[in-house]
Amino acid sequence: MKPKTALEIIKERRLELKLTQKQLAQKAGVFNSIICRIEGGYGVPNAETLRKLAKPLGLDAKMLIRLAEEERKEKCIRRNVHCGYQPK
Repeated sequence: MKPKTALEIIKERRLELKLTQKQLAQKAGVFNSIICRIEGGYGVPNAETLRKLAKPLGLDAKMLIRLAEEERKEKCIRRNVHCGYQPK
């Protein structure tokens, strides 16, 4: 079974808490369009956005950031394009 991505975890947790995308955006202090893009798979959010989302969802921000970094790296490898990924 494939491990869950940060994006999947965010959406799953939002649904568990019975929050709409708009409600989560308001609680996290981000634009609703960011939630739509994240859940639609149109990019991996930056660390600051993940920190903002983690708090109202009751998730570990460091875990989300680590998963997101892995997702970015994997996307670069799949595209076989150098994207400037620098592991920390």
